[in-house]
Amino acid sequence: MGAREVFWLAKHGIRMSGMPAFGPTHSDDEIWNITAFVMRLPGMTEDEYASFETGSSTDHGH
Repeated sequence: MGAREVFWLAKHGIRMSGMPAFGPTHSDDEIWNITAFVMRLPGMTEDEYASFETGSSTDHGH
């Protein structure tokens, strides 16, 4: 799945699946940040993920 598809799913959600729509509460820029994070997840190490959980990451992607 590509970034555009992930963006669309994050913005519009998936009815009856538990996947909420972030479009009503988040700007497109914020949704693109969510998309970038989701796209990065498959290759992320445990340490990288842990740094996001604690907010100690220095790589904010912008």
